[in-house]
Amino acid sequence: MFKDNKIASLALRLMLETRHNLYITGDAGTGKSTLLKHYLEEVKKKVAILAPTGMAAINVGGETIHSFCRLNTDPAWQLLEEGKVSKLRDNRRVKSVDVLVIDEISMVRSDMLDLLDKFFRLNKEKPRLPFGGVQLILFGDHFQLPPILKREEKEEFIRRYQSEYFFGAKCFPDIFLKYIKLEHNYRQSEAEFIKLLNYFRYGVANHELITWVNSKFLNKDVSQEKLPITITTINKDAANINFDELEKIPQIEYTYKATIVGTFGEELYPTEKYLILKEGAQVMFIKNDPEKRWVNGTIGVVEKLEKDTVLVRLNNKNAKLVEVELSTWESYKYEYDEEKMEIVKKTVGSFVQYPLKLAWAVTIHKSQGQTFDNCIINMGRGAFIFGQTYVAFSRCRTMEGVHLTVPLKLSDIKADPNVFAFDRKTLWNVVGLDDKVGNELL
Repeated sequence: MFKDNKIASLALRLMLETRHNLYITGDAGTGKSTLLKHYLEEVKKKVAILAPTGMAAINVGGETIHSFCRLNTDPAWQLLEEGKVSKLRDNRRVKSVDVLVIDEISMVRSDMLDLLDKFFRLNKEKPRLPFGGVQLILFGDHFQLPPILKREEKEEFIRRYQSEYFFGAKCFPDIFLKYIKLEHNYRQSEAEFIKLLNYFRYGVANHELITWVNSKFLNKDVSQEKLPITITTINKDAANINFDELEKIPQIEYTYKATIVGTFGEELYPTEKYLILKEGAQVMFIKNDPEKRWVNGTIGVVEKLEKDTVLVRLNNKNAKLVEVELSTWESYKYEYDEEKMEIVKKTVGSFVQYPLKLAWAVTIHKSQGQTFDNCIINMGRGAFIFGQTYVAFSRCRTMEGVHLTVPLKLSDIKADPNVFAFDRKTLWNVVGLDDKVGNELL
């Protein structure tokens, strides 16, 4: 399945055939999510999949770190110092885990990784082994959006850690990761565009580059572009654009209410509980279609609405009209199965709704993982966290499809020096000479 992608093949075999701890990364569009999906389809070991946020957990069919560890929302460093990370009364669920997969590791703070290490050492009852001896597989991109560090806890945090990124964890030197960087870009193919994205990724820019970018992308005529989507820095701007555009349509408003069963917290909602649509509304699909008519991120226009019917004209070569069926998202918890005597993933709740969102605008944060043909990038007052400009530009397939509404500034090209240093000192795609898998493929 990866016969033309040597590095992805190596990564898959290392995950399946060895017990190496791994960090698998790559530029936007290099197939990290696809690789993880293939691994989960083939793995025979007992795997727990964790993620830092509810939506990330839903997307990979796993559980949030807080939920799995039965933690409250206090900062991880505080929980560690107060001794609130302890052995569970019934730790068989954790003891039966062979592999711990953490997705979106770039958004996992260093103190949270230390907490996870302590949790697994205690509950695997192997206190001398990092993470209690489980195989650790990390997926993410350290150059994309960073972990969240609230202003009110920043002072206390920096007294304890040099970096909020996962590689700043105190347990990190003991993990002995093998570092895999996927290199084949499936999203962009233009050499000039990929070069520009690399400049943004690594925070490499000067006034000459900024002048060129603005001359190339600023104030382009978008009137002839097909279904452009605006990418904004803040939620309020995206919400206002979607609301204003919906209000302009002189059609009847339809509201579709989601069906929620069991435990499915609001932070997990993949789309609105009350989805408001009109004929003529621009929408985005937020889940792959089993029949492959659309993928997550496909844009379309609502053509017909009835009480139980939603028809959307897709933005593709054939402009196909499709009837959209309700989709189901499930929330999971890992439990111990008494009969099987192992960890199992059980569905504890579900959310049933049309897999659509209004899509005249989306935030940079919520656009992660999406691919668009026509992007109107609105940096507002400018990038305020590392990686924002890189993530925004890398959502688009081509240079022709990129449009800027405000001039890009030199200060918008932000890459964290700590991230840059970590990337530069790391030996990527190097497997030890004593490793059979690596010797066969590298």
